[in-house]
Amino acid sequence: MRRHLLMAASAAAVLAGLVVMPASPAHAEACVNWSRVASWGKASGTNCTNIQGYVTVTGRVTDTSADGHCVYVRVSFAGDGSTQDSGRACPSGDTTDFELWGLGNSDITLHRLQV
Repeated sequence: MRRHLLMAASAAAVLAGLVVMPASPAHAEACVNWSRVASWGKASGTNCTNIQGYVTVTGRVTDTSADGHCVYVRVSFAGDGSTQDSGRACPSGDTTDFELWGLGNSDITLHRLQV
């Protein structure tokens, strides 16, 4: 009985010009892990691209050297031409979590800045 009702409802929807489609995931993403290491700092995280091409780069940057520099991550997004920096981690042993957004492929690099 239930199957007949479902078939009848589907037929009515088709006749009314409606398309019945299964629900798709709203936030289907492809994610990859990444990491960058230098003698003065390190960073790692996840780079996720959704089905519209928007990219979210999340991670943690750590200052590993008592050298008077802060460490940060820079992400360049090819799709919209933007460049974004994470927060700075310093002094040595300090960590900073971040989340950056853009469009298209991303280039993730580790940098330091003297303070």
